[in-house]
Amino acid sequence: MNVRMLAKPFRIRQAVLNFTGWPDAGRVVSSTLAEMRALLPCEPAAEWDLDGYWNADALRPEVKVSHGQIRKLEWPTCLFHLCRPPGNALPILAGEGPEPGTRWRGFVSELLQGLRSWGCEELILPGSVYDDVFHDEIVISGTVQDVRGINQMKELECRQIEYSGPGAIQSAIMELSPSFGIRCLGIRAHFPFYLKAPHELLMARLLGILGSLLGVEFDTGRLLNAWQKRSGEIAEMIQQDQDLRQVLDSLKKEDRGLGPVHGKSKVVRFEEFLKKRNGPTEPEGE
Repeated sequence: MNVRMLAKPFRIRQAVLNFTGWPDAGRVVSSTLAEMRALLPCEPAAEWDLDGYWNADALRPEVKVSHGQIRKLEWPTCLFHLCRPPGNALPILAGEGPEPGTRWRGFVSELLQGLRSWGCEELILPGSVYDDVFHDEIVISGTVQDVRGINQMKELECRQIEYSGPGAIQSAIMELSPSFGIRCLGIRAHFPFYLKAPHELLMARLLGILGSLLGVEFDTGRLLNAWQKRSGEIAEMIQQDQDLRQVLDSLKKEDRGLGPVHGKSKVVRFEEFLKKRNGPTEPEGE
């Protein structure tokens, strides 16, 4: 694991990891972790060069050109921060980087080995998916490995969904983590498939769940205040878009079976909505 240490040697017990791109629909998790870092004293801890785990088909390095000259080239990395909640003896490790585009088994093995060397015992893997939910209903689902996890998800009112389809890197991490002695919890925020704007209400709920799992009480007031304005903008957008209103009216008539905790939620891909709305077209991406 080619890691550049940015802080003095440290020990942790819990870590939160986000993978950008496909597993972070609507950038819900990226925005939520940015809020968490703003609420806690955090410092860069380590940077993992992801050379060998990405390909140009899915991801390219960022280049900055000024006056015709290359000034900076940023290669894909995973950046870890140490966040220190008040009163906690050990910091929380918060990591974020792109989902690897190749060699998942090797990536997961290196990642878990590195986390274990820092003392990690519990790993929380938040993510988000496009789904057939409305912007004013909050759906969070959980993926667990043990009875304790099932009980935790029930207490947090996270749904246990049924899903079969393409998986994200979080699934590969959860499958291998027990062999490294790391307990894993997967949390999924279900993002309305028709939105392109931030969803502060969903972020506030996700941040609250992360806080409960980490033993930290986060202030979600700023997010909730921002949502009051955002919800009005979304309502106006729907009112002005007849095609979107028809899609949503049709969705309201469907029996989606969303129960209080154990209900099913059908995860959908964004291009399905685009086809319904515009007819067969090239998808704009996730």
